Amino acid sequence: AVRIATLLPSATEIAFAVGAGPEVVGVSHECDWPAEARGLPVLTGPAVDTRGLPQADVDAAIGGLLAAGGSTYRIDVPRLRELRPDLVVTQALCDVCAVSEGQVHRVVHEEQLGARVLTLTPLNLEGVARSVEQVGEASGHAAEGSRLAAAMRERLAAFAPARGPRPRVVALEWFDPPFAAGHWAPEQIALAGGEDALGRPGEKSERVTWGAIAAARPDVALLLPCGLTLDEVVRESGALAERPEWRALPAVARGAVWALDANDWFSLPGPRLPDGIRPCASSSRTPPATNPWRARDACRYPARVPFNAPLTRRSRTMGRMQCPRDAVDLIVEHHEGIEVDHCPACNGRWLDHHELDELEARTAPVASQRRAMIEYARRQGELPCPVCGKRMWAFNYRAYNLELDTCEDEHGFWVDAGEEGRIRDVMEERVRGLNRAVSAEQAWGEFLRGAGSGSTWDQISGFFRGRRR
Repeated sequence: AVRIATLLPSATEIAFAVGAGPEVVGVSHECDWPAEARGLPVLTGPAVDTRGLPQADVDAAIGGLLAAGGSTYRIDVPRLRELRPDLVVTQALCDVCAVSEGQVHRVVHEEQLGARVLTLTPLNLEGVARSVEQVGEASGHAAEGSRLAAAMRERLAAFAPARGPRPRVVALEWFDPPFAAGHWAPEQIALAGGEDALGRPGEKSERVTWGAIAAARPDVALLLPCGLTLDEVVRESGALAERPEWRALPAVARGAVWALDANDWFSLPGPRLPDGIRPCASSSRTPPATNPWRARDACRYPARVPFNAPLTRRSRTMGRMQCPRDAVDLIVEHHEGIEVDHCPACNGRWLDHHELDELEARTAPVASQRRAMIEYARRQGELPCPVCGKRMWAFNYRAYNLELDTCEDEHGFWVDAGEEGRIRDVMEERVRGLNRAVSAEQAWGEFLRGAGSGSTWDQISGFFRGRRR
């Protein structure tokens, strides 16, 4: 078997995903996915400790190292020599994100390891799929790599192009100084139905000015700093409120600012990137209750950052949604043409607001038929939200004896097995009632128009005139 050293998190993730996990003998200090990788020998470390530093200081420290010809990371050469890998996987995409390709080649040559160095340089989503194939082939798992890459492409192709106007989105990969997310992030935003106002697909993340951010006038702002946890993103985002340009953005005024845990589904070029499209879409509501670009809720984020209220956060273990009734992992399925999250144990389903709209529209295609309140007799429920874990609220759906559960942070609705059928029944009854009301109104109007000049109308009006005397 090939002995593999993976010196960046995405390479480790890919290696395990294609079935080469047992051959991985060493990883980087940032490799935490999958869980099996966490106990492996660590071969890299940061050249400078930036923990706890403000973003501006982190940028200055890293910039100084690179300007001096140094590296932001070090390689544990004695340990690498001891492990004697046959294959070392590195990258040439970003010297800030992982050890550089030049470092790796130099160490392999100087130590006479005789190992093959595989360099991954994915610039876009298709490039990530090709990286999966490369790792599969180099590790002796070519068939598995091809299957995984094909599955990625199929999942990406399943995202239908958005119809109608797209919200303008600014995705910030760093705050101070500000960097617009690049590479595959603009593609993820486009597949989610938005238009990246600053980032360019296939191009590296680029430093931008506050003037450029203000000129972009985004409807939505996504905060996805590379390398930060969700809690750190929420904490660091508070400094943005000090910028007058930021406070004047339409996205801030509308409350459409979201903090994302980029490490899992945006920053790392691996097979989970398609998963990031769903929370990317659900984050971008402008405002949350009415924005048409709100396709999917999922994962352990987003966290809304309103800037005029206490910061909120979402967290979920390992990023999987679980059934609120029996804690079984939810799986994505297509139900009546709608992509929903389904519990294979109890057959319950998780619908975000958009998906409930689509389910109702199957029976009530005219928008006016779906107006009016959905929630009646709202009370504290017992089930946790699959997205954020908060206790949901129970309510009577459209004043009928049908109890649903909803998250107070607008993540979506929990529908027990069979209740989606009752939703259709409610909407059918509502449509019939509205049709009866419209028919009665039309009949009365026709009566008034027909009787306006005749004797019957004279008798009716005379009767009322007599009553007033």
